[in-house]
Amino acid sequence: MTIPALLIGILGGFAVFAAMFWSLWQAVMQKGIRRIAHLAAVLATLAGMASISLFDPLLAILAGAVLLIAGAGLAATEKGGNRVLPLFQVIFALMLLAGLPFR
Repeated sequence: MTIPALLIGILGGFAVFAAMFWSLWQAVMQKGIRRIAHLAAVLATLAGMASISLFDPLLAILAGAVLLIAGAGLAATEKGGNRVLPLFQVIFALMLLAGLPFR
């Protein structure tokens, strides 16, 4: 594996975890359906990272599907710069669904 690939992986992981912690904070602060969407994004992000650690493609597909729905919904309802973090979760979900971590 090359150094640029490792750096991209590290920065991508950092962005996904930053988005997860932001969603965790928003789950504490929001009410109703937005709280549920943020909690789903947090749990799906953790499940996606666990699927990579456990090398489990089925768990990755399930986590990716949930994260794609939650992240896209959050990105669509956020305003301004707050849309960026859910977009990182959407990108991570698409990577999980494509099986990129397992190639």
